[in-house]
Order: sequence, then C-alpha cells, then structure tokens
Amino acid sequence: MRLYLFLLLLFSTNLFANQTSTQTQQEIDYLINFVNNSGCQMIRNGKGYTAEKAASHIKRKYEHYKDEIDSTEKFIALSASKSSLSGKAYHAKCGVNPEITTQSWLLNALEEYRNTNKKLAVKP
Repeated sequence: MRLYLFLLLLFSTNLFANQTSTQTQQEIDYLINFVNNSGCQMIRNGKGYTAEKAASHIKRKYEHYKDEIDSTEKFIALSASKSSLSGKAYHAKCGVNPEITTQSWLLNALEEYRNTNKKLAVKP
C-alpha cells in the first residue's frame, strides 16, 4: 500500500511539473514571437537591431541557458534583459515611445498575456 501511495504521489508530482514547464514554454514562445513581430528595435551594447534579429538573439541565448530556466521570469532575466559579456541592459525602442529596458517591456507583455489567458479561461 505504501508503494502504491508513493508511486501515485511521484506520478502526480511529475505530472504537475510537466504542466508547469508546458505553461512556461508557451509563455517563452509567446514572448519570442512578441519580440519578433513587435517592429521595435532592440538596443544591445549601444547598437540597434531589428525585431527579427533581436528575437533570434534571444532564442539563441535561451537555448544556451535552457537548463537553468524554470520560469518565464528567469527566461527574461537570463536571455532577454542584458548582455552576458558587458552586463549592460538591453533596451527596446518602439516607434516614438521612449526607450524601455527589455526586462520591463517583456515583463509587461507577460503580465498582459497572463491576464488575457486568465480572462479566456474564465469565459463560459
């Protein structure tokens, strides 16, 4: 009986962990697509890059840090907020809006994404 309960608990824990990682992966995919389709310029170490190049760069960094990432916020911190070499913050420049750190920009986008999904989940 104890073995059965242990296996049930182990299976339940693994199932929950997989659901969490699936949700995190969906959020990360959303944010990479958000950057790619934003039309914004990403400023890295004083140089501007197109949205497409920014998304590609973030995706490469994500692949590098993937084993260390257990939340979407950690993805933003490790892959999309600052240079690994210089330590300088990345910035986004979107049209006439003032520059914003990519960390703030992506955290705002993540919050909007989560709020939208919460509203959709509640609808009958």
